[in-house]
Amino acid sequence: MMTTADPSSTTATTPIRAAVLCVDDEISILKSLQRLLMATGFDVVTATGGEQGLLLLEKQEFAVIISDMRMPGMTGAEFLQFAAQRCPDSQRLVLTGYADIDSTIVAINQGQIQRYIQKPWSNEALVVQVRESAEKYLLIKQNKELQQKLSIQNHKLKDMNHLLEQHVSKRTAQLRKVLKQLELEHKSLLDLLFNFISVNPHLNGHFAQHVARTCHLLCSHLKLEPKEQQQIVMAGLLSQLGLLGMDPMLYSKSYHVLDGTERQQYCTHPAMAQLMLLPASHLALMSDAIYHQYERYNGSGSPDRLVGTDIPLGARIVALARDFWLMIEKLEGPQDSAFSNAIVQLKMQQGSSYDPLLLQILSSLPAEQLSGAELIASSHQQLETNELEPGMMLERPLYNENRILLLPHGHVFTSQSIAKLQQIEAKRQKKWTLLVSSVKVTAE
Repeated sequence: MMTTADPSSTTATTPIRAAVLCVDDEISILKSLQRLLMATGFDVVTATGGEQGLLLLEKQEFAVIISDMRMPGMTGAEFLQFAAQRCPDSQRLVLTGYADIDSTIVAINQGQIQRYIQKPWSNEALVVQVRESAEKYLLIKQNKELQQKLSIQNHKLKDMNHLLEQHVSKRTAQLRKVLKQLELEHKSLLDLLFNFISVNPHLNGHFAQHVARTCHLLCSHLKLEPKEQQQIVMAGLLSQLGLLGMDPMLYSKSYHVLDGTERQQYCTHPAMAQLMLLPASHLALMSDAIYHQYERYNGSGSPDRLVGTDIPLGARIVALARDFWLMIEKLEGPQDSAFSNAIVQLKMQQGSSYDPLLLQILSSLPAEQLSGAELIASSHQQLETNELEPGMMLERPLYNENRILLLPHGHVFTSQSIAKLQQIEAKRQKKWTLLVSSVKVTAE
């Protein structure tokens, strides 16, 4: 019923720990599926029919459910329809022969089946499909957890604001302290969103950092207010956020190699990001910058065909910074010649795609600033972790090898955070050098 490829050679990627339910009335097929998927890191549970499968669903939720189409008693279509009602987040796949294609179409509609696998199958293709389905399931769960955290945070903010309004005259000092803590919590949530991007194997944390840094440079030249600048820079850092809700096959390759249809689908990801950020009304400026990043200066963009300065400033900044680094990526690396060539190509679309003023500012920036290789200020110093002291402030974000944010810019070290950092460093067996302010911050 399948090809004889070696299961251990189907994928070289890190195994995903996820539970898979396989339902088929043929024991030999169940054993083949179990052997193949367990060899690639999945936890596999089997059932010989739909009734047994439904009993298992009452005890456990599975990331992926694979069912044969033709089974005695309850058909695969009927089983998967019940499974969709009980476990709507589980990704459902059906095994089908060529002769079952008409009934498969019905099953796809009734059972909300994400994919069908035609017999005989390729081991490699089947593992890839199961892996992508498991990743989608885990992402759905992560998104729900994130939305729940955002909802809880918003409720906390409302309660705290109500309390502050009642006691503002007596607790001014406490008010400042609470607002500062809230700001740190908001920043932590944004850092968490960036880590979701970085941990995704198909997205590039380096790219997001380059875009954010270029947004910061443009905002600085425009002398924007700090809060506006902060949200625009975060919009650049999270400009790819909506891709987390899309099929990885669409964004697992570079943007410049996508065809027209793929690019059109790809450019819908800002709408997904807007939905994810909707509960955080205080981030409206950042959300608008991400949502309108594919507007074009001449009005031919999407989603609203805005023209010129009707496009939010943050969106115009993000669009230019994003396309600048996409051009650098296409030119194979951040080199001085790549920077100048990218500027030349962007200028060919001046006034049509990009704001001429912003493009003029970008073209005036030195390569050292664009690449992030700025000189260290006299008020900063580079220290190893054993040289850190409580009160020192981090002047450059600290990331691990997987581009996961460990400490944000502006973190004020405490004895506890220093000890934790030294503990992590000891496990990685490689020393960090951190850029910190030479002026200590005292606690209020």
